[in-house]
Amino acid sequence: MKFSLCLILAIFGLACAIPELPMNQTVLENILNTTRCIYFSESKVFSCQGVGGEVECDAFTELSALGSRSFNFLGIGQLPNDYNFSRVESVRYSLYPRELDNTTYLNYSLPVNGGSVDLNLYFGESATETGIRVASLSCWARLVELLRATVLTDTVRVEDVESVLVGKVVIVDRKFQKKWLWGYGLGYYGLYNPWSFYGYGLYGK
Repeated sequence: MKFSLCLILAIFGLACAIPELPMNQTVLENILNTTRCIYFSESKVFSCQGVGGEVECDAFTELSALGSRSFNFLGIGQLPNDYNFSRVESVRYSLYPRELDNTTYLNYSLPVNGGSVDLNLYFGESATETGIRVASLSCWARLVELLRATVLTDTVRVEDVESVLVGKVVIVDRKFQKKWLWGYGLGYYGLYNPWSFYGYGLYGK
């Protein structure tokens, strides 16, 4: 996985060096100052890059409570300024899902079968909540620090209320690869192509 991320950065660097395709400096700074995450379903790895560096953790999706609903795009909600981070194992980030063909995010609390299910990014040795679970406490602590170091946040509308995101997640599974990556001849790395999806498409402008 480290190799793949290095390759991503190498491709990104080469793309920036192409004179025929100049990248707007503001767009470049925005990309470098945000936190971008990918969850690889097959390898069960949650990988994030941001201003604080790079963090990879073993992680698991716990989404069975959603039934037939599935999402490949999630926003990571910002925690309040006065949030207590002293007990890192108790830190929870709300996850705001959105459909691929819709720029509007849904609330982290989703209606399911007459009730509601909250989506969270959290630490746990076993599944206790719905969302994405990081299995290692030490890795979770590094991930929390990475998210806290985010410089550029994103304010989005969620059910007529503004919510602030500190990061965004793409869940890459076979269905997603076939429909949205391999179908365009991009593979995994096309997701980071600054001239196509990244910066303007999947992650929004």
